[in-house]
Amino acid sequence: ALAGALQEIILDKKLQILVSTHSREFLDSIPRQARVLLQRGGTAHTVIQGPTTRFAMTDMRGIAESELNIYCEDELAKALIEEALPGETLKRVMVIPVGAKSELCRQAKYHENSGHKAKQLLVWDGDVSDDCIQKWARSAEVKISQSVDGGHIPYCKLPGTVPPESWLIEALNCDEGY
Repeated sequence: ALAGALQEIILDKKLQILVSTHSREFLDSIPRQARVLLQRGGTAHTVIQGPTTRFAMTDMRGIAESELNIYCEDELAKALIEEALPGETLKRVMVIPVGAKSELCRQAKYHENSGHKAKQLLVWDGDVSDDCIQKWARSAEVKISQSVDGGHIPYCKLPGTVPPESWLIEALNCDEGY
């Protein structure tokens, strides 16, 4: 309510107001372009324009809050995904192995039903067929897509057409020095 009232005053009186907050609800209620995060690093300060609420809360609390949950099959898939992500991006995501490939869509449904605010991405191993993925999605009653579409959960597959363990061994076994 306070954020809404301040926004009305700002627009009506053409003012600029500075508010310091650690409230997730307050941050969520103001437009992203109106947010500024100040980070202190020793004697210097960094200004970040328009941070997401989760990024700002993670920075202020020092406890990671993911903006994106990446659900994958197992620990090897998690390791491959984490190695592929740049460090700054990795700080903003959580890679979560869920076990059997058939469980990814059920995890997506649980994520939706739990009200979790982080976006989600499903990542299957390269050997999983698109037909199986669609069958599991229908069974779990989730809408998935290989593109980022507001109404669908995005998904992709790890490289190759074999399990990542085999793909990794093939990649490492490319010369005499492996």
